[in-house]
Amino acid sequence: MQLRNSLIWKFFVLEHIVVCPIGHRLKLIRLKFYRIKKWFVLKDMEVRIERLEIMPAVYVHVLSDTPEDDAVKKIIEWAEARGLHERRVVKPRLFGRNTYPTDNPEPHGYEFYLTVSPDIEPEEDIEIAKIDSGLYAVLRFKNLEKIGEAWQHLWDWIKESEYEHLGWKKGKHGWVNGFEEHLNWYEQKPQNEWIFDLWVQLKED
Repeated sequence: MQLRNSLIWKFFVLEHIVVCPIGHRLKLIRLKFYRIKKWFVLKDMEVRIERLEIMPAVYVHVLSDTPEDDAVKKIIEWAEARGLHERRVVKPRLFGRNTYPTDNPEPHGYEFYLTVSPDIEPEEDIEIAKIDSGLYAVLRFKNLEKIGEAWQHLWDWIKESEYEHLGWKKGKHGWVNGFEEHLNWYEQKPQNEWIFDLWVQLKED
């Protein structure tokens, strides 16, 4: 939908041009436009509360210049070699997240968890791990390009809610927090059709 051509855009622009003092007109119009634009971008990003149970998984971690690409290549190749992406009933779930070996945003790595049956054995470069149980705030969105906006929306929602996030944890490869679950990883789709759930663990009484 082209926002500038919408009735909503025309209504708010005309309203503020007419009633606002000259010195404040541009600022108020920009503020209103920002709010409208934010509503259109985030209107489908609803947050839900969900509990995850412990899930066994295979695990890879990469620390490189392109850790996301390198890690997903490794885990997808492992899954495809075993036909896991072709299961018709229950597809394995793919969770990923950044890892920070220091207190700084760079360098950063990336780790993936692919859920599997408990009898899977570790292999070279593939470890066995688990996704811990807990209560999570979850936000679903579509299109990889929106991941930054989606994370910001989820953190804002938690801040304004009755919940409190569990906090950063020190993992095997550094500080970690939350998950990015790629829901349709097994489909050959362009990035603007990728669907994600973002998970942030919450404190419990």
